[in-house]
Amino acid sequence: LAAFQEYSDRNKGIKLAPQYKQYTVAQSAATERGKLGCALYISGTLPFGTYKGQEVCITSQKVLILHSEPSLLIVRITNMVFNAIIVVAHSPWKDNEDPVRTKQSIDWFKSLQQHLNRWNEHNIPIITFIDANAAIQSASANTDKIQSDHEPFDLWYADFNST
Repeated sequence: LAAFQEYSDRNKGIKLAPQYKQYTVAQSAATERGKLGCALYISGTLPFGTYKGQEVCITSQKVLILHSEPSLLIVRITNMVFNAIIVVAHSPWKDNEDPVRTKQSIDWFKSLQQHLNRWNEHNIPIITFIDANAAIQSASANTDKIQSDHEPFDLWYADFNST
């Protein structure tokens, strides 16, 4: 799996990667101006596990887009050896000097949490690839605590990590 933010393709959907045919690409559409957009590349040749002694890869038929918007892509991948929800996301910048941008960032993280809560109810593993636009200020190898310079991320992370 490889995740990309700022993918800039204005098309949403699932397709083979144009330059690397061995990858399935699930992508959200960028804005009309080509901003944002998220993509998930899924290898069709590297096995995700084995079943009855046979290596199992993921085909495009096993990939489903659950939610898509320019800054958020939620994908479900399921086959006989792999079952997970993959989140590719790109949060807006928070600006302490601009209350409008700070509110946009807080609202974005609240929306992300609502989406994750919806899928978390089903006890399906969630793998996240998030550009949170945050710089980590401190982290401990002995705990799951992370402190950043981006309060909306910190609040979301504390809530997400407690579920």
